Amino acid sequence: MAITWQKMRADYYRQGGNQRGFTLIELLAVLAILSIITAIVLPQVNTVLNYLQLRKDAVEIAREIRVARHQAIALGRGVKVRFYPHHGYYRVYEPEARKCNLGSGISYEYVSFPPDVRQWVFCEFDSLGTPTAGGTVALRNAQGQRLYVIVNPVVGRVRVSSNPPVR
Repeated sequence: MAITWQKMRADYYRQGGNQRGFTLIELLAVLAILSIITAIVLPQVNTVLNYLQLRKDAVEIAREIRVARHQAIALGRGVKVRFYPHHGYYRVYEPEARKCNLGSGISYEYVSFPPDVRQWVFCEFDSLGTPTAGGTVALRNAQGQRLYVIVNPVVGRVRVSSNPPVR
């Protein structure tokens, strides 16, 4: 009971031939709809990605400040994190000195730690892990979204918040 290609071809044309495909107009309509959806969604994706970069930098700064606090307790001496608000980076001094840059499109809105006599801005912890002063590092991205890294002046608790601290 062999099926020949002539029988298969005859069955194919009897069922409507090659009418199972899409027309050019249908394909263009689908492409137009996909283009419109992409144009609507793409800016929102960019906003989300920029917020994630802002969040990453805020969490990284909070982590570095916490590490400085733990290092101060472990070493039994003061440890600092220095901020360079006009240059977009900060410097960590323990366990080894290194420069940490903010991500692309992220900038300091303000850093409220009190400056020392040389006008350098530090977050410093003493040997007990107590900050010499509390303060806030406010970060902003290109869309104007803000996050705040807040250091409690009494106990040295470090947190990231989307709300500015109460003054």
